[in-house]
Amino acid sequence: MTFQASRPSIVAKLPLGGDGELNVANTRERLIGCWRMVDWKVILDNGVEDDLPPLGKARDGGGILIYGAAGMMSAMLSRQQRPPFVDGSLDGGTVEERAAAFQTIISYAGTFEVDEEKGEVTHIVSYATHPNLVGQRMLRICIFSGDRLKLDTPSMIMGGKSRASYIEWERVSGP
Repeated sequence: MTFQASRPSIVAKLPLGGDGELNVANTRERLIGCWRMVDWKVILDNGVEDDLPPLGKARDGGGILIYGAAGMMSAMLSRQQRPPFVDGSLDGGTVEERAAAFQTIISYAGTFEVDEEKGEVTHIVSYATHPNLVGQRMLRICIFSGDRLKLDTPSMIMGGKSRASYIEWERVSGP
């Protein structure tokens, strides 16, 4: 199945598990809660899927996304298999171990705004593992299907190339 987002997007034409649709009704209300990452894709501007997204394939990673009723949000994506620091301490690790750890995780937190008419959410970043994200306004197009949420990301530069992406989330109803 294909579906249309509120603006042209390569990613918006990719299938979402179930009957994905851009349903803008009650977007903010539908976002509130906790979500677990189930899929992600990075797409080159020519429509070809990137063979190796920055954090690896979706099956090798995971993540949590939280939207609070007070307008706060937090997102974290990581590779599942991350080697521990040899010294085992919280503030330890060699320069190489720290660099490898930084390359396998991205997280940020801040506030969010919703455009109900367009079915879009904007993350306003206050804290992030990647310092260049702080202060950024990160637009996401919301596509809901049952207990699934696909956040479609407009093209951005990754690895020196313009790429679109999406992350598909599943609502968490318990631990």
